[in-house]
Amino acid sequence: MDGGAYLTSGRDTCIYKPEVACVPGTLSNPVPDGSYVSRLVSHHTQYSDERVVQPAVKAKINALSAKLQNDKIAIGYLGGRPLKSYVNLAVASCTPDFKQEDLINKTLGKGCELHDVKTPGRRDDLTNFITPNQDEDVSVRLQRPGNEKATLLELRKVFHVAAYLNDAGIVHADAHFGNLAWMGDRIVMHDWGSAVMSVGELQNFIKRWNLHTSDGRDEMDVFVQFLMPCILIENCSIVPGNKQRVERLMKMYDIASMLGGLATYELISPETLKSFQQGLEFILNGDSSVLGEPMDLSLGNLVNVIHEEIDELFDSVDRVDKNATPTSISPIGEANALTPVSLTSKVGGVRNRKLSQGRRFCKCIKTAKKTVRALPGVTPERGAIAVCVKSVLQTRGRTIKRFKCGKKPRVLTQRLLRRE
Repeated sequence: MDGGAYLTSGRDTCIYKPEVACVPGTLSNPVPDGSYVSRLVSHHTQYSDERVVQPAVKAKINALSAKLQNDKIAIGYLGGRPLKSYVNLAVASCTPDFKQEDLINKTLGKGCELHDVKTPGRRDDLTNFITPNQDEDVSVRLQRPGNEKATLLELRKVFHVAAYLNDAGIVHADAHFGNLAWMGDRIVMHDWGSAVMSVGELQNFIKRWNLHTSDGRDEMDVFVQFLMPCILIENCSIVPGNKQRVERLMKMYDIASMLGGLATYELISPETLKSFQQGLEFILNGDSSVLGEPMDLSLGNLVNVIHEEIDELFDSVDRVDKNATPTSISPIGEANALTPVSLTSKVGGVRNRKLSQGRRFCKCIKTAKKTVRALPGVTPERGAIAVCVKSVLQTRGRTIKRFKCGKKPRVLTQRLLRRE
């Protein structure tokens, strides 16, 4: 490796492309053939030591990927790819050895000011994470109209990836669209410097950002990756000391973080977002009464319920605004930056543009009961339910699983299995 070219900086990281050279004898393991970048990280970042975080995350993800490789349900959720293919982590690390050409990018006219790289030579206070080169961040590609549908197809898989990771105790903790990038035909999660891997670490994360207080949430929920976690923490009365509740939050934290991106880029309607938010809340609270009948919301079964909720979310996406222009996003490459929310108001205060699936279904039943004639052994209500399942749900490839009408309608569906 002859040396790289400075590309950009994030909150804790300078990026070089191609990769920076290594001090001889410091490379952790051989680098396979391919295209790479360097992520230069200080040993003294404010909150974590990525020298410890990256290897631990990688080991856990490789083990989980191997565990799921023959799981037919996981194969379906992940589009036939191994789980680890949706994650971009370093293949090796070393002590960087800066060359003269590394100092200033001639095109950009600047270098790595974050780590004060001004002279060539060895830097023992930095780690050079040699990482596979990826394509554009999702936040960048979505600025060009016409990429919404392809993005949604792959984001669906990434949401399922996050469900598996969070269930296994691996939380990215900074999963916004500037930390999701295209890599060929798929989207990968990158920049794992903020990752947490235990309930205790998530408790510390909540305290660090002051998310358990109203003032802290008001300060942080202007950033897209904190928007939905702040709402869940507030609505579900989560405090760091309540280990059981934090453990349930851990099962969905990255999913909640990524929801802010779906809303910011108007890939889902405010009503669809609100409906999914309510679903996460009843899962987090362990209360299935909203569904009208008991449901297994035990800790061990949460991942299965969350997978179903993810499918329902993406099945119900009914609006892709190809003319939407994001207004407040991170510049290209600033993967670590906090990303401001471009919503005009918080989720709970957004006016519904369309009826949610639950309200549509319950409104249909109320109307249909007035017109459906009772058949022998079938009440008008049961007849109305049958009509509405066909007209509201089956047209979207879903069928009923559980529902409850009333002040807060709630419908839980499952994929419709069609016979050929």
